[in-house]
Amino acid sequence: MTAYLPREIAPRLERALGQFPAIVLSGLRQTGKSTLLQNEAVLVQDRTYRTLDDFATLAAARENPEALLAGSVIVDEAQRCPELMLALKMEIDRRRRPGRFILSGSANLSLLGRVSETLAGRAGYFTLYPMTRRELREQTGNRPFLADFLTAPLLPSGPAKPVSEQEVLAGGLPPVCLGPADAAAEWFRAYVQTYVERDVRQLSQIGDLVAFRTLAQLAALRTGQVLVISTLARDAKLNAATAGRYLGLLEASYLIRRLPPFLKNRSSRLVKSRSVKPKATIPATSANERCSPQRPRTSP
Repeated sequence: MTAYLPREIAPRLERALGQFPAIVLSGLRQTGKSTLLQNEAVLVQDRTYRTLDDFATLAAARENPEALLAGSVIVDEAQRCPELMLALKMEIDRRRRPGRFILSGSANLSLLGRVSETLAGRAGYFTLYPMTRRELREQTGNRPFLADFLTAPLLPSGPAKPVSEQEVLAGGLPPVCLGPADAAAEWFRAYVQTYVERDVRQLSQIGDLVAFRTLAQLAALRTGQVLVISTLARDAKLNAATAGRYLGLLEASYLIRRLPPFLKNRSSRLVKSRSVKPKATIPATSANERCSPQRPRTSP
């Protein structure tokens, strides 16, 4: 079993626990949220860990959410019980004390239509992304190169350390980047199947799972390009409204991220087309599915 590797977000979570009654940690499934919450000492201390992946705990949360929130609690996979938000809001207002609750989930609670209660002003929101090279190499204690470069733009001395093709294909999801290199393709194939068959059904009613999966694959092949929803919808044989809803679901579950264009005019940043960035590297299943290296890329 691989030893726990510290994550760079841990100090930020520690500071937030001293400011907010609750913190919400979201992120793509299998990025290591549960591992983080069960191994970081500052998060574990004096808190009861409960996961709503356990059916008995989920049933108890729906039947008596107030009892589940007694004391200081970590609630994992909180998106599975939207009813918990109202009880959490009332409990925070009744006894407002920093650091009482930690919620985590594989979906963005602020983007889910079923979550009607807001924790605005009561919770700090954080996203756990896949592991970085610094985390994999256990260098989180060192100051990041980019932070120094922005202050004094000098390149480091010594030979460069380029990112290898294997690192790109493995991505940053712990089960893959910390596991056997030859098992990555099969793991990602099972991951996509589980995501489509389980997570998507939990988050929204999707009429055509095949069309949804096709749109997700087409979006992945447009990584780094300007996103034109009408063109994407045409290629997926969907109407623009349905394609937009599916993209919203992909973003709510952290499978993709839409990047705003970097423009000096702030109004233009809001209205110009965005580009697509995947949160996990999912290798193409055949040579025909790979992007051509000669394909021109459009800068956002």
